[in-house]
Amino acid sequence: MSMTVEAAIRTIEEQGWLHRTDPRIKILFLALFTLLNLMFLEPLALITLTAALLPLYLTTRINYRVLGAALLGYSLFIGAIILSQGMAPVGRMAVDPDNLHYVFDWGWLHMTREGLAIGVIRSLRFFNPFLCAILIALTTDPVLMARGMIKLKLPFEIAFMVLSGLRFLPLAADEARNIAEAQSVRGVRGPIRRFKLALFPLFLNSLRRAQAMGITIEAKSWGAKNWKGFLRDVRIRPRDAILTTYGVVLLLIGLYVRLVIGWGYIGSVANPY
Repeated sequence: MSMTVEAAIRTIEEQGWLHRTDPRIKILFLALFTLLNLMFLEPLALITLTAALLPLYLTTRINYRVLGAALLGYSLFIGAIILSQGMAPVGRMAVDPDNLHYVFDWGWLHMTREGLAIGVIRSLRFFNPFLCAILIALTTDPVLMARGMIKLKLPFEIAFMVLSGLRFLPLAADEARNIAEAQSVRGVRGPIRRFKLALFPLFLNSLRRAQAMGITIEAKSWGAKNWKGFLRDVRIRPRDAILTTYGVVLLLIGLYVRLVIGWGYIGSVANPY
């Protein structure tokens, strides 16, 4: 885990074009991309939105090992959504029960193709914003991210929550690595035993760091919401036009397809096959 976190930190410190883009533009792009996902229920449209992120991934500098680790963990969540929808009670589905196609039907346990289709749709609507958020997290310094959120007039508490969460993860991973090295020196064997012995000191050290952070932010006028201690600031620059233009083009195409052509919403749920 610690090696993956270190790779993520190195990715954030890269200097690709997306790394240098204003965090406010990236936050607005994430909001726009999430809105586009909510506009469609057609699997082909959602897969197309997934493909729309590929140019961003391929043209910036990121560590794909970190991306693979994130996708591996998220795949379990996606699989749970698809299976739960595939085995959902027939009465909860917005489909005529007489026209359902069963994959198997063993009394109280059954699975339908329509349920699986709805599961795929819902998982894609979760997956696409997640994939976009991972890209933004891997290309944005947490301090600049928080500064951009404050400049967008988002609640100060949310900005600090994002900053502290992204900053706290590397510290926890470094602490876990130190504990693992100490266990190796002392000859602790077995992954389950190592995990049990590491859990308590990791929790105590994390709690101590959180308390120290609380004292620090209160000393910097957190309660008065007057914390202006940002060494670096964010400014709109000409290079930000790349992501802005790309986002506007995606939005216009999505609005045209959804509102003018009228494709991509109801048909796939009512009759997915």
